[in-house]
Amino acid sequence: MSANDSEFTILALEPAENLADRVRREFPSAAWVDGTSKKKRDRALPAATVVFGTPTKKQLEHAAALRWLHLPATTLPKSLRAAIQRPGLDTTLATPVYAGPVAERALGVMLAMNLRHEETGSPSPGDLAGGVAAVIGTGRLGRSVARLLRAVGMQVLGARRHPEPTLEIDEVFGPDEIATMVARADWVIVALPATSETEGLIDHTVLDAMSPGARLLTLSDRGIVDESALQEAIRSKRLRGAGFLHRIEELPTGPEGQPNNEDPLWSMRHVKVVPHRLDRTAAFQRATEDFFLRNLHLFAAGSRLLGTIRYGRP
Repeated sequence: MSANDSEFTILALEPAENLADRVRREFPSAAWVDGTSKKKRDRALPAATVVFGTPTKKQLEHAAALRWLHLPATTLPKSLRAAIQRPGLDTTLATPVYAGPVAERALGVMLAMNLRHEETGSPSPGDLAGGVAAVIGTGRLGRSVARLLRAVGMQVLGARRHPEPTLEIDEVFGPDEIATMVARADWVIVALPATSETEGLIDHTVLDAMSPGARLLTLSDRGIVDESALQEAIRSKRLRGAGFLHRIEELPTGPEGQPNNEDPLWSMRHVKVVPHRLDRTAAFQRATEDFFLRNLHLFAAGSRLLGTIRYGRP
């Protein structure tokens, strides 16, 4: 079946007018449904072949004909972890699109935290060049971070479930060797997907094993790092500080949705929180559309999709 002869229904759960126009041009036989209104969404869900966006668990249960769920994000919501485990359903994330831009921002956060120490008169943590970074999670995002850190002169250690050699990593460790690895690092970068297996992975044991004066940077959603244990490690000055590079949706908010500056961890002096809204840039939006369209051609051809979730595997 050629792409132009493909007949399927795509339900968009978030605004994507430009993508809709491009889909209609490339797939004239496909139906694109704007599901941002409840009435249209509820009517289209049972027959939708493809869903673009993040549904609720209940909505996913009603999508009986669904064969492909694409989330334009880097992580799968906890509420959907069990719901996507059904025969005939492929689930993809846009991690390949996010990896480069998020890695660049991660390097920026590290440089900014170094500069902040200099401006406040705190003891200098030293330049990144010549230091050691430990990356926990060496998927596409972790490897993108590692590539940039090596470019500025850092030695990069990496932990992954199956510790095979990786081009961007100088030394690879298994999951049972994380404590050993972080003991050698000046920076520990968490680049894991949020799954049931990674929840609470960065706990007292890992934080206590970190080198005195080291710093933690997490690029993952909340839940992977034990925040109470991290507070204690920073308060006791065993760790120099921590950084969080998060989707804006992950930021702590007050009762009216405003930023919560009283969050016990994120309001600490040596903690830097940086939100990112990559979807606001035209280049990123175009890259996201290109990625979805490339996968749509693969879907129409019955081929394996890019960015398919390998559930529970860092």
